[in-house]
Amino acid sequence: MNTEKAYSETIISLKENNISDIINRINSLSKLTGVRNVLPFDITTDTDENGDLRVKTAFANFTPLSEYLEQNDFNKADLLKLGKDIAFALEGCQRVGVEHTAIDMESIYTDENGAYFLGNFPILPEKNGDVDSLAKLLYLFLNNGDLPTEIIDLPENDRGDFGEVLLNTVKNKTEDARLFRNELNNVDLLKKEVPKEEIDSLSEEVRQEIRQKLNIEQQEEVPQESSFDQAKKSIGLRIYFALIFLAALALGGYAVKDKVQTYMMYNEALSLYNAGNYEQAGSVFSQERLYGYKNTPQLKQLCTIKSVKKGDTFKFGPCNWFVLEEGKDSILVIAKDSYKGAMRPYNKSARVVNWDASDLRRYLNEELYGQFDAFQQALILTSNVRVDKNPEYDTICGSNTKDKIYIFDIGQVMKYFPEEKDRQFGNAWWLRTPGVNESFICFVDDKGKISMRGDAPSHTYYSVKPVMSIKRDMSIDQINGILANSAKSEERSR
Repeated sequence: MNTEKAYSETIISLKENNISDIINRINSLSKLTGVRNVLPFDITTDTDENGDLRVKTAFANFTPLSEYLEQNDFNKADLLKLGKDIAFALEGCQRVGVEHTAIDMESIYTDENGAYFLGNFPILPEKNGDVDSLAKLLYLFLNNGDLPTEIIDLPENDRGDFGEVLLNTVKNKTEDARLFRNELNNVDLLKKEVPKEEIDSLSEEVRQEIRQKLNIEQQEEVPQESSFDQAKKSIGLRIYFALIFLAALALGGYAVKDKVQTYMMYNEALSLYNAGNYEQAGSVFSQERLYGYKNTPQLKQLCTIKSVKKGDTFKFGPCNWFVLEEGKDSILVIAKDSYKGAMRPYNKSARVVNWDASDLRRYLNEELYGQFDAFQQALILTSNVRVDKNPEYDTICGSNTKDKIYIFDIGQVMKYFPEEKDRQFGNAWWLRTPGVNESFICFVDDKGKISMRGDAPSHTYYSVKPVMSIKRDMSIDQINGILANSAKSEERSR
């Protein structure tokens, strides 16, 4: 263990917080001196140049749990020991009347002897239950790094004693640290992993040997010794191999390190997102470790949509989009480049046709819209598409429509692309305004000039520049609901 001290500093606004509450909290934290399994620390205070309170905490430089996990294997026996040690610390805290209120990966430390300590007591405590938060942290380790909003079932990787203790603690809202620690002390890592009657049929010598093999301090391979030969003879070949498998599983190291690190990275990104730091959050969500994890792709997409400004280009669905307008709640975009179906006729036949009855409108709102996933579709707003006559020939163009995706008319082109050079996208592209008559459709040529006369709608050498409005926000609950419904739909279609 490093004997040097580490330091942390907290600045607290005296205008926004009650000074007496802060003083009382600091005085109460002094009662933790000497409490076992609490990280030793001392606190000093002064004021900064703004008159705010500066609280400086010096604490023994133990190894943070997050750092320990990066360098060491961590199995179920380790996790149980962690739970017992921190529950013991909470027992001492409750005895002197001090709450932690923020138990997580960043508040737990370990020393060179493998003991675990509780630290990082917040100066401004929240309203979280200590035992409840510790039980949820342990549950997270045993549930592949996933913590449900409501815990109603045993964790995926422990359907025995350990999992039952955590489930019951959360369900019963247990806050007695001594009771929780006693329950952890009674956890048998073998119970229900092998049927009780089969374990009872083993000799005490064999049972003791197996339990020793599950202990953190004996990380050796399972020896093929006479005691296991005795087990094989007394309980049969099938149970013998089951015990070998269980012991090997425990000794192989409980593989939670990567999953917990992924969970920590995800929560770091989520914190940045909730704080409005969308570019930073998007950068963390883009890390390879988080690819496909939970709702990461959706939150990463929202980070982009929240961050883009007028003139930016970004990927969304089947192509890149150019931002024409940005508002607080939505952005207006137009397709920047080519995509599947970008070159197509306005209508398959050359007959009289307006936007509301065109093949192109159907294609955009059915086929192209279908190329977006369920989450992206939920972000695409329905737009009121207005009918305007041809300004030169006074040609009428059908009825107003409500569309998810549409194309510009002459007036919108003039508004967003006032200069011909701004309208050059490599190919001539359709507008929805009728031309010299209802049998012709206007377009923008490859030089950026608007053809008021238009051309026959059945031609295939014009490109399509889809336009749509995209919502800039969606709650995490809404995202999760969309993902859940999408998963159910896929399962039904199989």
